[in-house]
Amino acid sequence: MRGRNESVIFYETHIDLENTFKFLEKYNKDKEEEEKLTLFQIFLAACVRTMTYRYKVNRFVSGRRLWQRNRLHFNFVVNKEKTEESEEVNATVEFDPFDNLADVQRRVHEKIYEARHAENPNQEDVDFFGGLPRWLIKLIFDGIRWLDERNIYFHGLLKDNPLWLCCKPCNFS
Repeated sequence: MRGRNESVIFYETHIDLENTFKFLEKYNKDKEEEEKLTLFQIFLAACVRTMTYRYKVNRFVSGRRLWQRNRLHFNFVVNKEKTEESEEVNATVEFDPFDNLADVQRRVHEKIYEARHAENPNQEDVDFFGGLPRWLIKLIFDGIRWLDERNIYFHGLLKDNPLWLCCKPCNFS
């Protein structure tokens, strides 16, 4: 995507969360901090369920072709510490279409813990590519875009990128 807004969808709606907050309060009563359910985890569980039942939502266009992701991956940013100034790390969580609320809670908690306490796996790449001249970075990304348009997957560079994870072309015949 050449522009940062090419994959953005703006949708405004109002959702009544009164019963959800009551459920959270009841569910989290007498639980340890790491066992508590969050609104974010409920939101992700709803996304998993929605994308399972409405699988066409998990499609995108690339290289003038329609693609269908064959896995459920969600990517979000985790702060290393609970402050706004702390380092940010990407976390990618793979879900099973049949995951329930407890499964989603466990997977998200594991990924957040891993992101906060493990070494950032992409930091070496960021440091390396960030130190290159801009003309060379543009040349590299033009090459990646050229490969992408021809359905040639550059696994070593894109393995952690959620936009390139596990896709297949759609066949409508």
